Amino acid sequence: MDNQFTVSAYHNYMVNGSLVVGFQIGRPGKARFFFHAPPIEFHNERPQPSITANLFDSRGLPLLHIQKGLVTENRGRLKLRKTKAGLSIRTPDGAPFFSVETIAFRNTFYTRFAGTLFDERGQPVASGTGKDFMVHTSMSTL
Repeated sequence: MDNQFTVSAYHNYMVNGSLVVGFQIGRPGKARFFFHAPPIEFHNERPQPSITANLFDSRGLPLLHIQKGLVTENRGRLKLRKTKAGLSIRTPDGAPFFSVETIAFRNTFYTRFAGTLFDERGQPVASGTGKDFMVHTSMSTL
């Protein structure tokens, strides 16, 4: 069965114009780009995605390592702000870098992303407008 068409009645991510329960871009490794948005199980409060990622800038320099929603390394001195709906990441000068926002509907939630993600070579691998998140490289759905 194609996992891209498996959706959750509780929470989904909007990626490449489709709802998916979870997805991964890249493979884990300390020196390479990786982005993992896991499926979220039902609970009684607003879901908070537990993102794991290695983020780089457009020159391929490492900026941020997030492990299950917690920052473990911040080489780029990015400013992170948790919100009720998600997470906002800004550059040291205050410019938007990346955001995660969970939207509530009557009986379900979905998470969307805004910003551009670059790999360790400085190549764009995904970009979001806050409405859709387009992945420009291989992605696996969960």
